[in-house]
Amino acid sequence: MSAPLQTASRIRELNDLFRTCFIGGRVLITEGIVALGDSFTSGCVEAVQRFTDFSADNDPYGEHDFGCVTVDGRKVFWKIDLYDPGLVKIALNGSFC
Repeated sequence: MSAPLQTASRIRELNDLFRTCFIGGRVLITEGIVALGDSFTSGCVEAVQRFTDFSADNDPYGEHDFGCVTVDGRKVFWKIDLYDPGLVKIALNGSFC
């Protein structure tokens, strides 16, 4: 396996672990989601954890870092970003910028 594919595979593995179990990171929820109430917020969290509909259209790098779910008839977009341990630099395709 080439280095970029190994990197994408590792990022995908970490993102899937975080998305499904919230292991290895922090969950941030926007004020707009929270304003719609606890039930809606919980529904969003559960929908993101269950999300598996990755395709070339929504996951071109194979990193499982973005998606869209529908909760109570509302589209909700989610995103996972990988940061260094100090939360200073964001990683793009496995390299910190």
